[in-house]
Amino acid sequence: MDKEQLWLERLRKYIEDNKEDEHRHKVCTWWLRLEYNDETPTAQINYWLNKSVAKGILGKKTSCYYTKYWFLNTLKGEKR
Repeated sequence: MDKEQLWLERLRKYIEDNKEDEHRHKVCTWWLRLEYNDETPTAQINYWLNKSVAKGILGKKTSCYYTKYWFLNTLKGEKR
């Protein structure tokens, strides 16, 4: 599994595990870092997830403080 697929699966699992919280369908990458206790820099995670944005799999919103991602097929990230 490549890094892009790894972080896509982590994003999907995070959304599924927090599905009762409607605000967790759009996920900040640093939330993922904390959830998986991963030392990968946030900028690197964003790089891999941005590949999925370019493919039309994920949506993305960036502010000066965070980048949030979500699945475009559904907000809950359900598999097609």
